[in-house]
Formats: sequence, structure tokens, C-alpha cells
Amino acid sequence: MSNVHDEYMEKYLEAIRASYADWCRKTGDKPYEGNSDPRFSLSVVDGTAYWKVVMNHHGQQSVHSFVCRKQGKFAMGEILKAASFNMPAKNFSRGNIYLEKWPGVAWTGIS
Repeated sequence: MSNVHDEYMEKYLEAIRASYADWCRKTGDKPYEGNSDPRFSLSVVDGTAYWKVVMNHHGQQSVHSFVCRKQGKFAMGEILKAASFNMPAKNFSRGNIYLEKWPGVAWTGIS
């Protein structure tokens, strides 16, 4: 990813991390500060058409969402829900990382 993409992707990942921290507080569990929580981590996997946002929660990996890398049916930066571990749901976009609009983002996924 280039620096521009990194900046916006990091903001998106931070929104997901913030959702996890909020959930921890609501359940009475103390969230870790910053990005160092060993129970929850996020990584971005480069693909040809999408960036795959993978989360690891207590050792279990799942796909959080996909972000479009290039213009096609969806604009670059569009956030798509995961249909499977390797494929996004292509029915409609859930937001765009460049517009910083992702109303349905939660640590459990995007609605």
C-alpha cells in the first residue's frame, strides 16, 4: 500500500479497534491501551483486487471486511462485507475508507 492508502486504512483499523475497546469496557473487561492487546489484532492482506482485513481474536482468525484496491464495480476504497474468507459480498458497499464513512463498523464485522 502507498502512504495515502496506509493513512486511510489505519484510520479504518483504528475505528475497528475502538469498537473492540468499547465492547471490552461494556462487558467489564479492561481494554489494553493502543494497539498492543494480545487478545485482538488486525492485519491487512494485499490481494489483486481487494485488501483483506483479517482479525485475530483469541487465536481465531476471520475476515472482518474487504476494501477495494482499484476502480471496478465499486470505487477504490469501498468497504465490502466478507462473504467467505477469500471473497467479498458484492451486493453493495458498506462505506468508503477515503470518505471516512463507515457507519456499520464494529469489531465483529461491518453491517
